[in-house]
Amino acid sequence: MLELLRGVLGRCVVEADRSWSHGGARVLLVRDARGGRWVGKRHRDRDRYLAERDAYRRWVPALGDRAPRLRAADDDTGTLVLSAVAGRPDWPRGLTPTVQRQAGAALRRLHEAAEPEPWPDFAAVWLAEFDRWAPVAAGLLPAPELAAVRAAVIGLGELPVPHRVPCHGDYTPRNWLLAPVDAVAGPAPAGDGFAVIDFEWSRRDVWVCDLVRLAAGPWCDDPGLAAAFLAGYGSALDAADRARLLRCAAVRTVFLAAWGRRHGEVALERGAREQFARLSRALRRGTGPVP
Repeated sequence: MLELLRGVLGRCVVEADRSWSHGGARVLLVRDARGGRWVGKRHRDRDRYLAERDAYRRWVPALGDRAPRLRAADDDTGTLVLSAVAGRPDWPRGLTPTVQRQAGAALRRLHEAAEPEPWPDFAAVWLAEFDRWAPVAAGLLPAPELAAVRAAVIGLGELPVPHRVPCHGDYTPRNWLLAPVDAVAGPAPAGDGFAVIDFEWSRRDVWVCDLVRLAAGPWCDDPGLAAAFLAGYGSALDAADRARLLRCAAVRTVFLAAWGRRHGEVALERGAREQFARLSRALRRGTGPVP
């Protein structure tokens, strides 16, 4: 990949290897001859590359300085060349009202990057996603609860037809870059010290799809985080949103449990199983993960 980066950027040196532990992508941070920093990201999976490439071309520019910009894309090797954005993921700081509000505001900009489209196939698409991953997760999650979730997903078709918008697909603090605390306390850096990365799961979906990881996890323990996020987003959840969020969150935990087992990510699998149990109970009670 370094040869390709030098073909795009000229002379450059590697500063850090930030490749993913599960091997989904190789990620290099490099510095060019003028001191500029860039990221080279080579995907192993073709679909993930195409999703991220297209997101950077179509939707990510709406985020301005809150996201990297695309310098080049090489379809033959599945490699993206992106501008480097200052900051690092910081999960504990990501779960503070200040950062949640920033995250909500940034997500609204992404969702408004294209006109919303009516989506009559919403329920069918999410049912197909459940049916794809449920057999893989069958040994990890209780069969009665899986059956109940499937029935609830079928019931999505009884709700009003939603609209779909550009979504990130994995919107959690691990994909938010935060400036160091001392930089935030001083003059505000570009993007107020908040930026979004990793758009390989991007697709058009209902807007609450981007809330599922937060709603199934940290928001359950601290409803104030949900309030801060939605205040930054500038919109509240109505009854149909809550119903969609609960069911989509349950489907996503099925996927995450299967994904974690397949890729040896023990903590991800364990967390997904715990969240699935919590969401299954919420479905039985008829209450959502967000108060």
